Amino acid sequence: MPGALLDNYFKSKNYKKAIITNQIYLYGNNRDNSVKMCVVVDNTGLRKYSSLELNELEMKFRQDMSGEGYDNLEILFLVYTDNVARDRELINYINVWLLDVKSNKIIVYDNQPQNFDGIEAWIEDIAFSEKNSTRKISIPIVSIILILINVLVYIALESKGSTLDVYFMLNHGASSWELEFKEMELYRLFTCMFIHFGIEHLVNNMFMLYMIGVQIEKIYGRGRFLFIYLLSGLFASLVSSMANMLIGRNDIISGGASGAIYGIMGAMIIVLWFNRKQAGEIIYRFIILVILMVYGGFTDTGVDNVAHIAGFFSGIVIGGIVYMTSKKQDIKNAS
Repeated sequence: MPGALLDNYFKSKNYKKAIITNQIYLYGNNRDNSVKMCVVVDNTGLRKYSSLELNELEMKFRQDMSGEGYDNLEILFLVYTDNVARDRELINYINVWLLDVKSNKIIVYDNQPQNFDGIEAWIEDIAFSEKNSTRKISIPIVSIILILINVLVYIALESKGSTLDVYFMLNHGASSWELEFKEMELYRLFTCMFIHFGIEHLVNNMFMLYMIGVQIEKIYGRGRFLFIYLLSGLFASLVSSMANMLIGRNDIISGGASGAIYGIMGAMIIVLWFNRKQAGEIIYRFIILVILMVYGGFTDTGVDNVAHIAGFFSGIVIGGIVYMTSKKQDIKNAS
């Protein structure tokens, strides 16, 4: 998103900057009761802003400015896109220039303003250098930290004993419904999310965490991603322990990040569903992948399938709430 070059240009023209979301930046200038706004939108990830959403955002800007006595308002959207055919429909709703990241070219259609406050001349040189430099430094910090924590916990446990020893793991935070509900050691619902029974268990989970987590962290943002991950994991642990209690299984000792990982997989389903036009067949392939993974778990007696299913559906619910709330907040923040 916008960096120093773009900021400095608008600053030189007395524009003020406002961050609407982590994907939308606003630059505005008030001159003699006339307001010009340039809205920069990143539409290159799985999270897409539709023409209706951006039109709603524009109407919100106009309503707010009119309420403050500014009726002469000009707005131009600069939309970074990796799919020109998809985002071309924006021209029917808003004034927009498409910044095609595949060709590094600006696309201005005939029915759109050909010049906006003199910025057309510089836009290609600066806009794409900003976009490319920003994409290079995008690091999934939370996903990496979670993986490091799991790996370090595994190394620490292996240095003291064997992570394949069930009783050793029980003494170091594994989940057991009797200890959690009879002895009230509720902390185990959390600690069990970070311990793994053997190197294969760890590697499989960390691989899935990285593959799915990186995408979810980018879409939801770091804080929301961590919230979905931890809450889904806790819910998975809780439901699993309650199920074991109800069926009277005192011999099940469990642990691992898979409940939380299935949670972020559920959150991914939400993203794909709300962007199903862009996702196409990906959503169906992803659902089939989840079904096959769950089925594979039922063929392995050592897998906590209840935790997986609980984590997945909690991820759908929590991810859905977070996703819809964030979309509403995006528009609210513009006011």
